[in-house]
Amino acid sequence: KLGKGVMVPTLGYFHVGRVYDNGVLQDDRVVRPTFRLLENRFAGVREEFSRFKPAQRGRLIQPNFHTISRRCRLHRSICQRVIRDFLVSLGIHIVAGHQLKVEFPLVGQLVTSTKGNIAFEFSPFLLQGFNQFDAHMQPAVDISAARAKAKMVDEFSNEAVLFPGPKATIRTLRKLCRMEDRINSGCIPRLQLERWLQRELRPLVSQLDAETILDMLAVHTYGKSGRFILYPAFIDALASHLGTDDSGNAKPASKKVAPQGAAGGQVGGGG
Repeated sequence: KLGKGVMVPTLGYFHVGRVYDNGVLQDDRVVRPTFRLLENRFAGVREEFSRFKPAQRGRLIQPNFHTISRRCRLHRSICQRVIRDFLVSLGIHIVAGHQLKVEFPLVGQLVTSTKGNIAFEFSPFLLQGFNQFDAHMQPAVDISAARAKAKMVDEFSNEAVLFPGPKATIRTLRKLCRMEDRINSGCIPRLQLERWLQRELRPLVSQLDAETILDMLAVHTYGKSGRFILYPAFIDALASHLGTDDSGNAKPASKKVAPQGAAGGQVGGGG
């Protein structure tokens, strides 16, 4: 967010700064991360870019191997050698056109797309952080979107109070989450979802015991900080425990869910 890029030795670089969004130059307060392979080494490799393209290439800094060595509890020279050898090997696989899926923890993953191109998919958790950064930086507010969301919250509250049935309320909850998720990442702040559960959804979730709700929140919480939740899976689980879903299919209700991981654990496996 400081407009600096980070070199990935022998492979490419991450850049953070002002971007083009589908060819349109964004406001200088809107910053996004991008990744590029080294042009001279991978000139013949087809690279698949995201909707965001950097407006300009800023200053690039080298990885801090001193910090890395401290966290790994290894000598700095050993860390440098291991990382460099790994990246050189990765580059060989890229040039050879092998299928790849390499995890960069907390950042994203380098993959071979369905078209056979190399692409870097940034973590939804990371993108949500940039999304929230934009919200703090931009004073302007989309009035129409804000009004639409406020109206939906009011309707949501009325549905929960009048209790016409869980199906309609679940459907409205899903719409609210999608409006909150402006970058279509599948994540929203966990605190926001908890507010809806405590206020607008209280008559609905009162059918379930507190332990079940807490277990579902724990299972679907995303990221080490536990600040975000994977709302599609959470809503599906909630609908299942209430005995219905928003497509109208009846499901047997249950009262208990076994947690599959800690609240602060990451979701998904590594590449």
